[in-house]
Amino acid sequence: MKAEINEVVKRIPEDFTVQNLRSLRTVNSLFHEVARYYTAFPTQTLEVRYDEGFTFKSCNVTVPKGWHIILSRIDGAVRKPGNDYDSLENPFEKFQPDRYLHGDYNEEEIYWYLFSEKGVRECPGKMLAKLEFAAFMVIFTKMCGTFSIDKPIDSIPWKSGRLPPEEYRLTIQ
Repeated sequence: MKAEINEVVKRIPEDFTVQNLRSLRTVNSLFHEVARYYTAFPTQTLEVRYDEGFTFKSCNVTVPKGWHIILSRIDGAVRKPGNDYDSLENPFEKFQPDRYLHGDYNEEEIYWYLFSEKGVRECPGKMLAKLEFAAFMVIFTKMCGTFSIDKPIDSIPWKSGRLPPEEYRLTIQ
């Protein structure tokens, strides 16, 4: 990725253009994999205000006063038939940005989980997010030079934001 960024964006601000940002294939594939792995979805946050806390009777778990419960509003509810992630080979077990590197993917299929009346998300926010992500990666790479992760990427405990419909996402902070 660093070599591609240095080749395309040689000088800032002269080469820091939308066209150059869009041409960064490695950064673009990383964006798609992050979006696939960590889906943005609406949530509802509730603060426990009862002195005795709040008890979930189904599992007999009590959340103390002052803690927050974050409930997913659409996990598993917007799955499109024919694009079921259960049919993919280990879709959430491995973070693989290179799966999108060669551009041989259907964008409607990789964004099937995004909520929209018209199917694939028809909002300019996705394109803006891709450009902002590319801009961040370029600036970060140019300013930091060489950077590394001290552990293999496969050892990082990734967690998907999407869950099968039989599971209900509950996060307690």
